[in-house]
Amino acid sequence: MSEKRILVIDDEQAILEMLKDMFSFLKIEADLIGTSKEAVEKVRANPGLYLPVLLDINLPDADGSETFDQLIKIAPHLQIYVFSGFGESEMTDELLKKGAVGVIPKPFKFDDLKVLIDQIKS
Repeated sequence: MSEKRILVIDDEQAILEMLKDMFSFLKIEADLIGTSKEAVEKVRANPGLYLPVLLDINLPDADGSETFDQLIKIAPHLQIYVFSGFGESEMTDELLKKGAVGVIPKPFKFDDLKVLIDQIKS
């Protein structure tokens, strides 16, 4: 197992499956989950494991801001990128001000994730 893993939090199964296939092909270890609650539990169980985190701002059990706050409280070092199907919005602006590293628009392309892949590979 590598020292770093990507944590993806998104409730859209199609996105999780696509990312699972892509990360598997690139030999990148990732945990792909669909709820805020599970994400918080995973980070709490091992706060130093994830680099980076990809967070959808619209989850069924919490909004992106609430999830971001919980994750950063547990692990302030997390580098969190925000997924958004709406582009820049009040929520993404708020998360960037709170310390999110960037916004990745949905639907995304491989090039949108290249910086993350380079980060995990280094």
